[in-house]
Amino acid sequence: MRDAHRLIDYNFATMTTSDREILDLPIDRIPTLDRRYISSALDGMVIIIVLMVAASLPGDFEAIRFFRGALIFGSIFVYEPFSTAYAVTLGQFITGIRVRRLSNPQQKISLGAAYGRWLVKIALGLLSFFYAFFSKYRMTIHDLCVGSIVLKASCDLGTSTNPPPPDGVS
Repeated sequence: MRDAHRLIDYNFATMTTSDREILDLPIDRIPTLDRRYISSALDGMVIIIVLMVAASLPGDFEAIRFFRGALIFGSIFVYEPFSTAYAVTLGQFITGIRVRRLSNPQQKISLGAAYGRWLVKIALGLLSFFYAFFSKYRMTIHDLCVGSIVLKASCDLGTSTNPPPPDGVS
């Protein structure tokens, strides 16, 4: 566990002053672990449903076999990384969380980082989440490995922070 703390200290020590200001986030902008776990569980259910649909497709035609293979491949190897890098997964959408770059929380993570995050998350499973109990920003091991941070969608730093105009003002 000490090495993980050194990793956090190292990452924080190499950031610029403006990066540190961005990361001086109030804890209410960081989703709780139960919200993150529910998001992952919902995404797991999406994958299971797609796999069940693929397995139940009738027929043994070449087109059906191809479609079945594409569904299986896509649900396992494409769904979470692509959705995290370019949009959000269904679980992230429902629970209102967003995965962003630690060095610039206004930006989504890259596709390569999304795949790295996904691989570590799959390899470590729930173990990856345990580090979050000791992290100021509830970062997991898969967040640490790729330099990502998870924020509440309502606090997403990439959205406009301008308040709506007062009543009667256009």
